[in-house]
Formats: sequence, structure tokens, C-alpha cells
Amino acid sequence: MTNFAKIAWKWTKSWRKPPGTWIADDYPISVRKNGWDPAWGEAPPSYVASILNWPGLAGIAETPEAAIDDLRKNIDQIEDRPRPGSKVSIHFAESSQIEAFGPWVHEFLEEITGGVPFFISDGTNLRDFAIGDEDLYKSYIDLVYHRYGVDVSDIEHGDLIQILTRLAAAGHGPKTQT
Repeated sequence: MTNFAKIAWKWTKSWRKPPGTWIADDYPISVRKNGWDPAWGEAPPSYVASILNWPGLAGIAETPEAAIDDLRKNIDQIEDRPRPGSKVSIHFAESSQIEAFGPWVHEFLEEITGGVPFFISDGTNLRDFAIGDEDLYKSYIDLVYHRYGVDVSDIEHGDLIQILTRLAAAGHGPKTQT
């Protein structure tokens, strides 16, 4: 079945259920082999499962079935799901608060995490840079304390705006935040 046919079929079937009751299997799912060049480094899992017309959401694993299971878990975490088969737009998170810190955000992140992400939003936190590695996350928190002398261990998930606000209040980074 073509992707267009899968999308049309799942969209048509979705009208049999009330909005908000759709489960992962109600969505048009595509599974593909993960293209990877060994020159890029260690290969990620071999298969990617995604929802057609829904960019960004995926499941990855070593087998197609496991990738679909991973995708199901990710879908289950979304409360307000769009109708199966409908096109989902990408919406970037707000970033006005984080932008108020100017270039210091990038300097801080490079110093603490060793890198700067392509996009930082008001919802960015230090846990985003640890990717499930609790020891790495704790090392970031410790490094903030050792570098700036400010304890940020009580800030939930290492919320970047709260950390930078606390550091700025202690006289580090920009002197004012708008």
C-alpha cells in the first residue's frame, strides 16, 4: 500500500472513534532502515518507525517490530493527539526568555556541556544534554557549582532559564535580564 493510501485509509477510519481516543495503531506508520555511514561514528539502532504526515515523532530499535513498539510508547506520552492521517506542522517552542540572556547562553552551555545546540528554547534544560545519563547530568550541576559557586541542584530538571537567572542574580553573566 502506498503512503498516500495508508494516510487516506487511517484518516477515514479515524472518524469511527471520538477525538482523543486514538491509539498508536490508528495512525499510518512507516518503518525504514536507518541509513548510516560508518564514517559518522557509532551507528544508532537499525530501524526507524514514524507516523506519516507527522514529522519529528519516531521510534528507533534494532528490529522493525521493536521500532514500532518504541513509537507506540512515544505516542502514548502525547495527550492531545491530532486526527490520524492529518498533517501535523512543526511548531518551535518559545524562546524569548532565553534570548534575553544573549550570547552568554551559548558561552555557558559550551563551558558546562562542551557544546551548543542548534536551537535553544525557553523549555531547554541541562537534562536535555545528558540524554538519560544521570551521572552526566549531575556532573553538569557540579560543574556549575565549581565554576560559579552557586548551587543549582534544587532546580527541577536543570531548567536553563532558572539556572541562568540564579547565576545572573549572583553577579555572573549578563547583569540584567528583560
